[in-house]
Amino acid sequence: MSDKDLAEGMGPRHVEVQQVYTNGFNLAGSLSDMNLLLMVDGVPHTQIHMSFTTAKTLMVEITAALTQIEQLTGNRIMPMETLRDAYDGTKK
Repeated sequence: MSDKDLAEGMGPRHVEVQQVYTNGFNLAGSLSDMNLLLMVDGVPHTQIHMSFTTAKTLMVEITAALTQIEQLTGNRIMPMETLRDAYDGTKK
């Protein structure tokens, strides 16, 4: 859901929401839900619990957004593991 869709669905009322920046995360799951721990520079700061359905929908939406950015720019966005492997390879 885009910001525009959200704003249109909200109508005339104004709702303040907290903004969070993250550059790392840990993900865990139970039999009933997912737990996402957001971090900044390795320090935990926000914990998010969500249903499997919400987690799956979030994954689909993020994947679509990143795919579109990669297609539009012609640049591949590398996951942290790829960067870590490349960096570790230069130290050998």
